[in-house]
Amino acid sequence: MAQTYATANANSDGIATATFTFGDTEFNDVNDGTITLTDYLGQSVTFTISNDYSASATNHFNAGGSAAAAAANFIILVNATTNGFGDTGGIVATNPSGGVIVLTAGIEGSASNTTITFAANFENTLEAGYSTAFTGGAQGRENGSTVLHGGNVDSTSTVTNSKTLRGNLDASAVYGSRVTAITGTKHKPGVQTSKGSGALAYQPAASDPQFLLRGYSSKINNVSSTVLQIAGSDARGRGSEGVVKTHKYDISSIAYNTGFATKGGNAGDVSNFVQSDGSTAATDDALESSRAIPGELVFMHGARVPTQADYSAKTGG
Repeated sequence: MAQTYATANANSDGIATATFTFGDTEFNDVNDGTITLTDYLGQSVTFTISNDYSASATNHFNAGGSAAAAAANFIILVNATTNGFGDTGGIVATNPSGGVIVLTAGIEGSASNTTITFAANFENTLEAGYSTAFTGGAQGRENGSTVLHGGNVDSTSTVTNSKTLRGNLDASAVYGSRVTAITGTKHKPGVQTSKGSGALAYQPAASDPQFLLRGYSSKINNVSSTVLQIAGSDARGRGSEGVVKTHKYDISSIAYNTGFATKGGNAGDVSNFVQSDGSTAATDDALESSRAIPGELVFMHGARVPTQADYSAKTGG
């Protein structure tokens, strides 16, 4: 099953939005006022404004010296949130000008039409006309389609949208078809994410390029996960520290766009192999080879238990 969107006008892409503006003179009228935002998953985060420059607690921000400063401080806080909807990309805040705040849901659909809750007179810092809820969230038309340069199309037919090449490039919305979730029945299979949760056919934002890359991705289906992060294995996670020969390697981070690793503070420290008891010094014969034993080999030879043997000694000059 697929869905499509008809135009690039406001909210026609099915993405819910909300907006408010810090007043030019009202922006610092309230201390400890709160605003609570809720994303499409039902996760809520409360933000608190301080007009005395005392903001230091989690999700507290300073009103600053102007409406623009209050707006800038607020969007930084919203977009950096990691203990609520920030871990799903559920709401993104932007500041197009002055004290204006535009909040955009992270996914289309009516589930994003959530209420904005003000308390302790937070709204007194805003100009009139502020949003009290996200609006415009809606699913696209199911079983529709979008074509490029299709000319005039009958909007009641399967082809519901025709875009020019230029219009498709300039549009802020995502056009075309996408897979949607279907609940299966006894005789008809359904469609769901591979995880069984999260966003199906998730399209990551440019600011959060969550493509499924081993060694980088921190999300799967827009749900936080460390399974693919460095250094991973199919069976279990592997740490970013280890021993090569007699020295430790330590990786603190890897850039997703270049693959370059950043050396950690323990890199290069002397660290020897130990036996299975975790403390007794041991040697790695495979690395510490000699002419007498240039290497080791483990192989299967007609038995359930592998055979271990040494390579023949090097006796030449």
